[in-house]
Amino acid sequence: KEIKHDDINFNFSLDFSIYPSEEYFTPSTVIPLKTSTTCYYQQCTFCAHYADVPYLEYPIENISKTVEKSGKKYFFLIDDMIPVKRVLELSKIINGKWGSQLRPTKEFTKEALQKLHDNGLTFVLWGVESGCQKTLDRIKKGTKVEDIETVLTNASEVGIKNVTYIMFGFLGESEEDFVETIEFIKRNKIDLVSTSTFGLQKGTPVYNNYKDYGITSIEEKERTVLEPKISYTMKNVPDIKKLKKKYPIHNKYPKSLNFFREHMFFMN
Repeated sequence: KEIKHDDINFNFSLDFSIYPSEEYFTPSTVIPLKTSTTCYYQQCTFCAHYADVPYLEYPIENISKTVEKSGKKYFFLIDDMIPVKRVLELSKIINGKWGSQLRPTKEFTKEALQKLHDNGLTFVLWGVESGCQKTLDRIKKGTKVEDIETVLTNASEVGIKNVTYIMFGFLGESEEDFVETIEFIKRNKIDLVSTSTFGLQKGTPVYNNYKDYGITSIEEKERTVLEPKISYTMKNVPDIKKLKKKYPIHNKYPKSLNFFREHMFFMN
């Protein structure tokens, strides 16, 4: 059944009073805000987050009530990504400092980034994924390397901290492609890099059309509690672990920070 906006009751706001700051592991509580049902872009071939979920935006007035009721000063928008127009609207109702996850498209002009920073935006976790255009096109990220670089530069110049998600080992990526991303990281205004290695997930466009990406076979191994472990066979796959050792990233943050990444720029 198709879910329509009118079928869902959005008439609510959340109460975060149960978050006592003195029992939290940061000086002040960071309130997580989800402003929509899922990702609005819904085209990245490696992603399963948006599978069978319609994109619906929660009313601004209800988000505003949640912010007000929280009585807090630090917020993190946990949406996978938010359109420029929408995030500009949200920035006007967040009375404090905040961070977000965004896709680095050219719509994030220096003027737009300045407005966001003026309205409290402190840092962005950018869904960059790769500094190689060939890989970006295979992912269907909908971004251009030159536009990403401009966004990162402009964000840094207006005072926003840049954290980039980088994914190595996407299907068909060569050592030369890997190095392109390493060089991209070196030459750009990036404060921290969050790296991952591609893993095949059920329900993604890649999984559903795996032969189109050069995969010859898929194997699923049952696990006691978790979903089955998925492995695949593919020719001429570079050893990502060896490449990471060969081309180290010096501004990479440790995996342990993933447990409280939304807090890292509010801790000083």
